[in-house]
Amino acid sequence: NDKILLVSSVSFDLSVYDIFGGLAAGAIIRIANRTELEDPETLAEIIVNEGITFWDSAPAMLQQVFPFLENNRGQIIEKGKLRLSFSSGDWIPLTMPTQMKSLFKDYQFIALGGATEATIWSNFFEVDEVDPLWNSIPYGKPIQNAKYLVLDKGRKLCPIGVPGDLYIGGQCLANGYINDKELSDAKFINSPFYEGEMLYDTGDMARWFPDGNIEFLGRKDSQVKIRGYRIELGEIESKLLEHESI
Repeated sequence: NDKILLVSSVSFDLSVYDIFGGLAAGAIIRIANRTELEDPETLAEIIVNEGITFWDSAPAMLQQVFPFLENNRGQIIEKGKLRLSFSSGDWIPLTMPTQMKSLFKDYQFIALGGATEATIWSNFFEVDEVDPLWNSIPYGKPIQNAKYLVLDKGRKLCPIGVPGDLYIGGQCLANGYINDKELSDAKFINSPFYEGEMLYDTGDMARWFPDGNIEFLGRKDSQVKIRGYRIELGEIESKLLEHESI
């Protein structure tokens, strides 16, 4: 009975879940065209008027749509069916879950994280109430078939509350990068704890909360995210340095 609004490009890994996860569950997939994607107001109208029940995107896209949903608050009370949204790929504004919950009845806001190298998502956190002491929305706990390790520079386990490097393991993990052994060897390492197990170095920093949830602390390199896409600033820098005037 679900109706998914597909707003991710098929070159963005979130689309894999929307298409194949949606179809496997028997859901309807409403594909937003290019013109609709360029107009957040139109996307908000589709959510309300076409009975969309599921939304999945990077936080920035939902943030663009929210003001227009708020403008349609009266219609949402009458016709709104959105029951679930997934938000991943970048920092989630602390105000977003509460804002969205104020619009839709019986609505769930799920924060997710992970890496394409570990089959898109490896962790989730259902945001109920936002704790005023949070610095960010928690990363949450590993999903089924995934595991997380927070390790120090010597690849020893970090105690609870101590920041370290975030590694992903488990059945979700890829075997490496095709035709790029050097990068594969750098990012996919043998686990120091279990023989035959591989771990993926996410390049992220994190720490454990006492309740078993993870707090994401940002990158340990210069990689940034723009609308959910990874951007390596070093690649831009090297290109700029090729210019004769620099």
